[in-house]
Amino acid sequence: MKGIKNDTGKNRVDLIPVDYIEKLGLCLTYGASKYGANNWQGLDKGKDRYYGALLRHAISYRKGKIIDEESGLHPLHQMAINCMFLFHFEDDEKYKEELNKWIKNNPKKSEWIKKLQS
Repeated sequence: MKGIKNDTGKNRVDLIPVDYIEKLGLCLTYGASKYGANNWQGLDKGKDRYYGALLRHAISYRKGKIIDEESGLHPLHQMAINCMFLFHFEDDEKYKEELNKWIKNNPKKSEWIKKLQS
């Protein structure tokens, strides 16, 4: 008997390299050891503060640093985790509204994303 799996048009999270997921996990593990698990989610003015942290890590990387002096983490990994934090603080409803406008105005470009939404 042949198996059937109806996953056509689904979000392909399996395309994210495992080592990348592990490196993001290292960033979160370091943060949890320093501040407590998931402490980042409740940070006051989190969007502004994580944007600032993202920029500091980007500047560090542009200056040629590939190891953070305090944590030993790569600045690009820290930038990626700060982007994740920024997504957390982003207004999801506003994003959905803007995305729907974009889909409406870009029918050919948006075919791939419409498949994922159904």
